Amino acid sequence: MEFQKTQQKKFSSEQKAVCFVVLVITFVSAVFGSAMNLLVPTMGKEFNVSASLVGLILTSFSVTVAVLSIPFGRLADIIGKRRVFVPGILIFSAFSLMPVLAQNFVVLIIFRFLQAIGGAMAFSTTTAILASVFPDGERGKAVGLLAASMYVGLTVGPIGAGIMNDYFGWRSIFLVTCALSAIAFIAAVTKLPKDGKNLQGISINMFKDIVYIFKLFTGNLIYASLNIVVLLASGVGFVIVYLMSLYVQVVLGYSSQTTGLILVAQPVLMTALSLYAGKLSDKISPFKLVALGLTICTVGVGIGVFINDAFPLWLVICALAISGIGFGLFAPPSTVAIMSCVENKDYGTASAVLVTMRFLGYSASIAIVSLIASIHMGSIPLAEAEIDVLVTTMRASFTLFLVVCSLGVFIAIKCGKHAKMQKNN
Repeated sequence: MEFQKTQQKKFSSEQKAVCFVVLVITFVSAVFGSAMNLLVPTMGKEFNVSASLVGLILTSFSVTVAVLSIPFGRLADIIGKRRVFVPGILIFSAFSLMPVLAQNFVVLIIFRFLQAIGGAMAFSTTTAILASVFPDGERGKAVGLLAASMYVGLTVGPIGAGIMNDYFGWRSIFLVTCALSAIAFIAAVTKLPKDGKNLQGISINMFKDIVYIFKLFTGNLIYASLNIVVLLASGVGFVIVYLMSLYVQVVLGYSSQTTGLILVAQPVLMTALSLYAGKLSDKISPFKLVALGLTICTVGVGIGVFINDAFPLWLVICALAISGIGFGLFAPPSTVAIMSCVENKDYGTASAVLVTMRFLGYSASIAIVSLIASIHMGSIPLAEAEIDVLVTTMRASFTLFLVVCSLGVFIAIKCGKHAKMQKNN
């Protein structure tokens, strides 16, 4: 596996069309995801949900996407990526509207589950669609744009959600998500190239697919290692924003609008660095950037270990900013490296596995924090939790994820060394 310097070419009309559609849906998913992080305290308070259960608002979506992404990605390899991607956007858009009608917590979770089915169909195929029209050597720039659109969404999400939540309530964010998703659906229908007409031989066998993916992992140590690193890094990145959002709103007492402005310290730097990191990964081996990015993230998580009820706001912003720099350097190179490990026929599956790793990371991080919260706070509603107990929960969570991030750095370094040896041989 070699990563050589190549001459950048202008995008073709087909590449531009694919980029536009993929960037739009990526932006929408990022806006919505970051908004949900901010809305958890408000939604938990309205439905009077305990600190140990409030994470279901997030995990009901992320676990569903994680579980269904690989089957949908495999299906995309068989029947065509567009045939899975476009209906997925439509389902996601339709069920983004339904939570507006939810009058109790159980109904809300059901709608989140149904929304996630469409999300799994759409998210699992975005990278595959992009990779199918950009060859090695040109893919880094496109992936950098993809990461940048995600981080712009992560920047806009907290700010927009904070303002809308304060003035119109949390349900307004679901209405906006529905509208933006509808725009993405129209763009996908009109701009994406059509799949081939030959659908003969369609056969979805879950057991065979599991064996197929198992062979994909066991047959390529670098591919498997990179996916594990993405799993660990995704959990770390998600939990930093989640915990800092809780701290700023519940402990420091800031409004969701102000909290949104504070949280953008992370995605702003992600956006600024992702384009550069994507282009750079076309010229040099991306493994160095992956390891460097995660190492910087470790510093940001380490700051959170010292959190207390008098933790200054500037340190919160500092932790977010440092982690933003790290993830900006990490995300595009890790995606470029993973997609370069598989053949064109496996792009759908590889893209889906990548999405699964990310959402498994999100789900696991929230589950772990919820478990720690249940140990320290039991079934006490989040709004009624004592500050010192909440802070203790956050400190324990940051300590655990510092270890997780350090493990990710270790695996990334080992992975880079193995790739270098493979290249020399």
